[in-house]
Amino acid sequence: MFKKIVLICILGMMLINFSYSATKEVPITDLTKYTVQIFTVRPGITLCTGVIVHMDEKYSLVLTCKHCLSLNDEMYVEDLKVDFIISSSTDDLALLVVKSKIPGKKAINKAAPIYNRLINDEVILIGYSYLDRHCVYIATGYISRYTDEWVFAELKIIPGCSGGPIFNKYGELVGIGWGGVGTQTIFEPITDVIRFLKRFRIRL
Repeated sequence: MFKKIVLICILGMMLINFSYSATKEVPITDLTKYTVQIFTVRPGITLCTGVIVHMDEKYSLVLTCKHCLSLNDEMYVEDLKVDFIISSSTDDLALLVVKSKIPGKKAINKAAPIYNRLINDEVILIGYSYLDRHCVYIATGYISRYTDEWVFAELKIIPGCSGGPIFNKYGELVGIGWGGVGTQTIFEPITDVIRFLKRFRIRL
């Protein structure tokens, strides 16, 4: 009986690994369609970056970091006014609500499996430069370590990219960029993102 249980567990893990490894890699340029810039009425200043987690004919929901938002200013996602903001009480996350579709963009619908916590996994950051709202910033690197609250990656983040999505090579969301020093970036892990979005019945 014990041998049967062990065999079933091994086969289950093999199927999980096979299904994950069979996923196709996504071209980096395809990931920009999920990513948006967030700024205030002050022209040309990008405050941060966000990723669309829901979009229909009536409204769009954009996930970003709450620390980079300017709550005293009128805020915009791309060229659309933000109608209201919902902030997490436990994590550095916020949802921006826009009462329309965002032209030329799509909502991300894939999150990385939460069990896939592998050091050296390749990751990709998509964001916008703080000084040039028309400049898309793309950085690639790899996960260097995990803690209970954060994930660390060897890749360079620049001002304006806070709140930007971090993907794996399969185009799955693995976290939200928070900040960094030098070539090391810190980001909110996908577990925190999923927990926050569950409050609004959003599933990736």
